[in-house]
Amino acid sequence: MIIRSFLLGLSLIAVIGSAHEAQPLYDMYFYVKEGRWGDPNLVGIEGHPCGSVLPMRLSRIPEFPENGPIQPSEIVEFDHQNEIVQRWYAPADYGVQAVSGDRILLNIHGDGWSRFWVGADGTLEPSERGVSVDTFQLRSCPATIRTYYDSDNEGYPDCAVFIDELDGTERQFAFESVCT
Repeated sequence: MIIRSFLLGLSLIAVIGSAHEAQPLYDMYFYVKEGRWGDPNLVGIEGHPCGSVLPMRLSRIPEFPENGPIQPSEIVEFDHQNEIVQRWYAPADYGVQAVSGDRILLNIHGDGWSRFWVGADGTLEPSERGVSVDTFQLRSCPATIRTYYDSDNEGYPDCAVFIDELDGTERQFAFESVCT
């Protein structure tokens, strides 16, 4: 009986330990909101052509609080009535490459360029896939989508049609261009 309890205890420790295994961490840069650059809680802010960025090491892209100092880039999918149906958050300096179900393939600049599948829940999965511009077709953004991004500029944000690699459907996305 004592041996059985001991073995059961070891089994539980193994299960609990495996559930808390460390996730890989990835280096990415996120924009710091204007006016928050001097926030003493933000250590390591770096200059960027479009303001300031904070290097972060994370295992997934979280939903940052609206009133917080970090401003993630936002990618939205919209339907044929120009209503937003899904959104993803992204770091600074990325390019949308493909879509597959609820995941999008991003080419992300951190310490060099890397590709990640990003789930709508922020999960990150590295990809070795090469970058291709043949996977989407750029188009002008509808006024309602430009308004969502607070833009009167017909060239901002970028809008594109992608073919979903999972089921072959045509899907429409809006996203911010890489800042230079």
